[in-house]
Amino acid sequence: MNKLLTEREKLILNYLLGIRNKITTQELAKEFDISVRTVKYNLANIKEWLGERNIELFSKRGQGIWLELLDSQKLILKNELVDNLETIAISQEKRINHIMFELISATQAVSSESIANKLQLAQNTILNDIKKIELLLEQFNLTLVRVSGKGFSVEGTEHTKRFVSEMIVQKELSEFDIYRIMTELIKKNDINLLNGFFNINTSYQRIFLVAIDCLSKAMKQSDNQTLDYSELLSLTIRGSVSMFRLLTLNPIGTYKIISNSKKKNISKEVAYNFVHEMVDYLELPLLQDEYDYIKSDYHKESLSYNFHQLTEGLIDGVEKELQFPFSHDQLLFNNLMAHLALRFSKNNLYVNEYNPFVEDIKEEYTEVYKAVLHVTNKLIKDYAIIINDSFVSFLSLHFIASLERYKQRKKIKIVYVCSTGVGVTSLLQQKVEEEIANVEVVSFASVLNIQEEIENKTPDLIISIFTLKDVQIPWIKVNPIPSKKDIRNIQEMVNEILDNQIETKQYDEINIVSDFSGFEQSDEISRDLIVKGYLVYQELKEAIGDELIEGYEDAFLLHVLLLVHRITFDTQYMTQSNTDQELFTSKKATIIKIEKVFSEQELPINLSEIIAILQYVA
Repeated sequence: MNKLLTEREKLILNYLLGIRNKITTQELAKEFDISVRTVKYNLANIKEWLGERNIELFSKRGQGIWLELLDSQKLILKNELVDNLETIAISQEKRINHIMFELISATQAVSSESIANKLQLAQNTILNDIKKIELLLEQFNLTLVRVSGKGFSVEGTEHTKRFVSEMIVQKELSEFDIYRIMTELIKKNDINLLNGFFNINTSYQRIFLVAIDCLSKAMKQSDNQTLDYSELLSLTIRGSVSMFRLLTLNPIGTYKIISNSKKKNISKEVAYNFVHEMVDYLELPLLQDEYDYIKSDYHKESLSYNFHQLTEGLIDGVEKELQFPFSHDQLLFNNLMAHLALRFSKNNLYVNEYNPFVEDIKEEYTEVYKAVLHVTNKLIKDYAIIINDSFVSFLSLHFIASLERYKQRKKIKIVYVCSTGVGVTSLLQQKVEEEIANVEVVSFASVLNIQEEIENKTPDLIISIFTLKDVQIPWIKVNPIPSKKDIRNIQEMVNEILDNQIETKQYDEINIVSDFSGFEQSDEISRDLIVKGYLVYQELKEAIGDELIEGYEDAFLLHVLLLVHRITFDTQYMTQSNTDQELFTSKKATIIKIEKVFSEQELPINLSEIIAILQYVA
């Protein structure tokens, strides 16, 4: 392997490793402020360098250039490229994150020239980035200040600066990075993969690695406390940001030391042992406000919500924004209320929770995301900082799921036109309804009475073995016995009609959850409910059996059977008290197990019913 890359070629390759889509030479030339000819020359060298490592750089006229690599392969290449993290810049978005983090972290004004030299880019490129950074900072009530003759600095509250820093760090972490961090925390393999997480401040990166090590030790000291990966990631990020800011004399509050009595009460908590390990390693004091910030209790006192009202308000608001009958979906209400209650009631209220779906949701479900964002901004206005991309995206997922449930339950009405309207109708109906989702053949017609059937049945689609004229409703021509290709074409048309109905706000007044049209006899319902109830009972015993109060097994079985009946017929308990809320918070791990069982059985259990189950738990 004799081929060497220039600094610019390293930057270009690193850029290619950081993007998902194809990119043209013209776009690369604009990104790096160089000519297309220079880009092509650099790419030729990069292709040769990759070839020595049996890696192909793909290119196609009219499409662009791209790499097809696993995350692990990209990581190996990045580690080989990166000698000094501060000299690496990738996509413009990541470069902007890099510069913004530097400006927020700086103890004095930073010049565009120094940033350009560090990133080995033209000063004009940096100045253009700074214009975008100024607009981004304004969204978080931070101000970019121009200091004459010195450069730029950022003004705003310490809490907001930390919030934006957390957000930047989280955006820098890929799903593979998260996996590596969790592996390191749990197994402590001492693997040499924890280098090169960020394209941001290297001083912060060193503290981030210290935080991972300290949290791993703290978890071993607190075996009885269970935290999910999102909480562990939030602790790591907040702990590292806290120590990084404290080292530059930027505390979040006062310099008041945490009291001995407080230490005694929290000495077995993961958060306390984590912070204790970090301040010992970095030789810093254990400050009360810093501990509260890391544990996410710094502003928790201001939170007080009636989750039932909050859920109703959110659903009602988004329903009006999107003109979709979300209020008919009981499963949406239950899941959303459980999410909000758990989100606001957990022991540690992590503001910047990790959410891997953010970018996909914002791109693919833009209208839903914007509607949820608008409504939450109105409903949770007294704690606006929690309404970030991650929080809004998690809520949006519930509404997206409701839309999908509607599409699955909605039936497209079909009139089938054949030679006489009789004959092989039974065969055709069975074939169509079995092989095509979301359809119902409401009538068969002949070419003689097609208009009459359209008026009587108001179909959404007509399937015909003849070419039709003067028909205003969508129709599709098929073979007398539909072929596989016909079936595919019909399904595509059905999907198109469903999507169009949602886009044009044409909805049926249906209950999205409670639809028992498939049951024909009450004894079938009873039998299915008994079987379903017993299956749920068995799964609950397996999930929380060791927590159940001894001697209550029979009563618990009866309770579960009746509970499944209540859920099926939409008559669940709907009560909630402050005592219930405390129980909900203290039994979080058990509740997660319960929710998982009911979710797997597609039973939308609400909070009140969960609290009722907890009465059987020791």
